[in-house]
Amino acid sequence: MSNRSGFKILPGTIVMAIGVFLLLFTFIIAAFMFFANDLTSGLPGNMVQTFGETLAPAIALLGHAVYLGIMVWIGSELTIHGIDLRVKEKKTEPPKTV
Repeated sequence: MSNRSGFKILPGTIVMAIGVFLLLFTFIIAAFMFFANDLTSGLPGNMVQTFGETLAPAIALLGHAVYLGIMVWIGSELTIHGIDLRVKEKKTEPPKTV
């Protein structure tokens, strides 16, 4: 009988594990992006070229930030729903009689 109760919390555990994996994966990707970016550049004489060289990394950084924000949001939502599934399944288990 106790083997069946393990199967009841399995979906919640799987969803929670996927959420935690996505969170860890996102933070690892963020660390690599942080260490891979070279933000030091010289100042050219042309004003258009200066704005182009300055804004291009800022736009790329904005794209990375949006990507990381969405990944963290999805991972945290999956983790929250996985925990909710586990708690609901534990509450619906019938009490054991001795």
